[in-house]
Amino acid sequence: MKILQAVLFLLLLINLSLSAQILTESKLPIVIINTDANEIPDEPKIPATMGIIDNGVGQINNVGDAYNHYDGHIGIETRGNSTQLYEKKHTRLSFGMKQRMKSQHRY
Repeated sequence: MKILQAVLFLLLLINLSLSAQILTESKLPIVIINTDANEIPDEPKIPATMGIIDNGVGQINNVGDAYNHYDGHIGIETRGNSTQLYEKKHTRLSFGMKQRMKSQHRY
């Protein structure tokens, strides 16, 4: 559940306008998705990498910290028919069957 919350938090940050503050640290987990500067299409999913930084409850997470909860490959695409025309698009992530969380915590 926490991973889903972290992903949703990241997607919210991705969709903020350019005049927004740049995130460098947070007490919330930080999720970083790298598409190698490729635009995220409606279909098909494109390959990307994702890392989750979560140093624990009450700890500060910095974007430069090592990925300590997830570090692996994902597929990503935008989703929805009517929402494709909106500025803020919904995305869908898929994880390979071999990808595992580094932490044994259950969320």
